[in-house]
Amino acid sequence: MPAAKPRILLTNDDGFDALGLRHLLAALEDFAEVQVAAPLFNRSGSSYALSLHDPVPVIRRGPQAIVAGTPADCVILALHREDFLPWRPDLTVSGINYGGNLGYDTLYSGTVAAAAESCKRGVPAVAFSSVCLPEGNFPPAHLEDAAQIAARMVQKLLAGDGPPADLLNVNIPDLPADQVKEPLAAGLKKRHLPRPHVDLRREELHGLRSIRTSYNVSLAASHDDGLDLDVVKRGHVAVTPLRLDVAAYDEIDTVAGWLRELA
Repeated sequence: MPAAKPRILLTNDDGFDALGLRHLLAALEDFAEVQVAAPLFNRSGSSYALSLHDPVPVIRRGPQAIVAGTPADCVILALHREDFLPWRPDLTVSGINYGGNLGYDTLYSGTVAAAAESCKRGVPAVAFSSVCLPEGNFPPAHLEDAAQIAARMVQKLLAGDGPPADLLNVNIPDLPADQVKEPLAAGLKKRHLPRPHVDLRREELHGLRSIRTSYNVSLAASHDDGLDLDVVKRGHVAVTPLRLDVAAYDEIDTVAGWLRELA
């Protein structure tokens, strides 16, 4: 009797029909049973947002679910509704994101947040993003190659060879497969956050003038510091272990002393 295939929950924040998810699904289905739960619309930048006060419509397409909610909604519904996902996954995979999730991007990213939501609920996870190089080349042109790289890493994780981090954040340079260098462990780059471009639109929304903001995030020189941005710019896959507990334990005593001074 053949061994049972590993089970994967696949999600993203770019939307159900995004090419990054489609290519990754095809690569994962070569060795795993995959169920998809992904947003109906592009929910980039939604971070950990939840649809707390609104109904969340769901469209089923066989083993795939289109969720009119956030990436975190997708994971929560998949992991806690048996009629939504008939089995508990061995791993949640999020991506492949259009564009990198480097440094502070991880705080805003729906891709990373979906993976983190899975970890909070007891299922290990990994998030994949494609970093466009050189700067300005968008959307990614080598998502199929990135999907194969991601799939190999997923196989390694499913084999039990993963590190003890809560989750992995993986950034793959948008290059042909034969130009992508080996993965390197990397910390998060603290980048200067750009001033947003604000477009004050003339049309009104619910009686209010609408505003649209956009960001042009620079991949400026990173001074060969070995952090995620530097690693990717040198053509390597950057692999960053992330923890869900964000408390600054090394500062607890300092804060306690400050509080005593306030008393």
